[in-house]
This record gives sequence, structure tokens and C-alpha cells, in this order.
Amino acid sequence: MPRRGEAPRPSGRALRSASARVHGGADGSPEGDAGGAGLGAPVRYWIGMWLKPSHERPFPWGTFDVNAVASLLLGIAVLTRLPQAWVQSLAAVGFCGALSTWSMAGYESAGLATMGRQVLAAGYVAASVGAGLGLAYAGSLIGRAVW
Repeated sequence: MPRRGEAPRPSGRALRSASARVHGGADGSPEGDAGGAGLGAPVRYWIGMWLKPSHERPFPWGTFDVNAVASLLLGIAVLTRLPQAWVQSLAAVGFCGALSTWSMAGYESAGLATMGRQVLAAGYVAASVGAGLGLAYAGSLIGRAVW
């Protein structure tokens, strides 16, 4: 029972169910996670290098784009019912987890603010969070509709 002024917390059962769905349930494997990460991390690296911010173009498009795509794919992967749980684990935990780089988004935001570009930093944070949430939701709708 939540205290006065506190939001209710999800039950342990609901949290375990959501975690099992993302991690592939009892059939998920660390090998699947690692295999997906082995694919997602290089993709993130090369997109980041290709769209590297510069003095003329300070907005970190590479990080923004990989986080947006990973959010969309994660929404799809979590709600997709695949025949093997390890495939879902490979896609959701491994690939999307390695593709996204929210820690780099925080680092780049702080860097923009430190360089005197506070408005751009705030816009980047707002756009990143908004795109991430919106695309994850859109992906979940796609995942439900298609599979």
C-alpha cells in the first residue's frame, strides 16, 4: 500500500512478467544477448562516426538517430511473439541495447551546455526523450498489429 502522496508501485508479478518478456523468459540466453550486442555495437559506432558532430553541425545526429531507431525496434521486439525466446532476447536486449547509447546522449548534452549552447542542449534532451518514448510506443503498436 503506497503512503500518502506516493504513486502506487507495480506488483512484483507484473515486473517479473515484463522482465521475462524482454529477456526472453526462461528460454532466453546470455549468448543471444551477446550475439545481438555483437551486431548492434558496430552499427552504432559506424553511424556515430558517419554523423559525427562538428563545429558547423553541433547537433549530435548520430547518437540521436541510433537511439530513435533502437527505441522503435525495442517497441517492436518486446511485443513480437517469436517462436524462440532467444531470438526476442537477441533483438531486444542484445541488438537494441547495444545500438542505443543513452549515456552518450547525456554526455553530449552536458558538452553542448558547457560550450555555451544551453538551448541546443535542452532541445537535444527534449527531442531525444520525446522521440525515444514516441517511437517505442509506435513500435509497440506495430508489434501488436503485425504479430
